[in-house]
Amino acid sequence: MTAKLLKANGQYAWRSSFIAVSDDDMKQPEMIKQMKAFDAKVFRVLGPHVKDKDLPDEATPDYVPYQGDDSDDYLDIPERDDVD
Repeated sequence: MTAKLLKANGQYAWRSSFIAVSDDDMKQPEMIKQMKAFDAKVFRVLGPHVKDKDLPDEATPDYVPYQGDDSDDYLDIPERDDVD
């Protein structure tokens, strides 16, 4: 399993392991300064946040379930596995 991390240049990096910033570090003035600088760089590259009202109604497509070649029945894939 991997995590998708946003870089300051707007690109993504996929990593199998990473260390999140701790709560204590989040309160440090230098870390706050670095985080604000990161946010400003991302804003310059990607622009402002998208708002729901700005998205068209068809922004999320409806997919037709996969139909196997040898069957007329659609494959029913559960959203999650049931765990006892």
